[in-house]
Amino acid sequence: MGIGVREVTLWMLAGPLGRRSTIIGVRYRARSGEGVALPVQAAPDGAGGFDVAVADPSHKSWWRHFRRPAPLEVLTGGRWRPATAVVVADGADAGNRSRYAARFPRVPLAPDTRMVRITLDPTDQAPDHGGVQS
Repeated sequence: MGIGVREVTLWMLAGPLGRRSTIIGVRYRARSGEGVALPVQAAPDGAGGFDVAVADPSHKSWWRHFRRPAPLEVLTGGRWRPATAVVVADGADAGNRSRYAARFPRVPLAPDTRMVRITLDPTDQAPDHGGVQS
């Protein structure tokens, strides 16, 4: 099996390009025990976290792993950092949608779009060298 777009994107995010990208990498262990890593578009909140919009959620499965808060790693600023992610409850996601829409005004957020909130581990004191720029 060859290298796919997902792998190339994550490789690029680990380098200088990742310091100015609107894409971050997420890496977690699925319930099956398999490691999963994928790139996602994310809006920074300015306080060490990100909002991720999952468009067409019925056709995607990764976000379901975070129906309850769960650990993951985030590739931002050229390195993997510990974090926690959780799906924001419908009706409680207005702030997340607002931040995402402000960062990506041309990306429509359909009513069924699910929002995933990612919070970086506050004990990870290494400086973030930019990651997603606002």
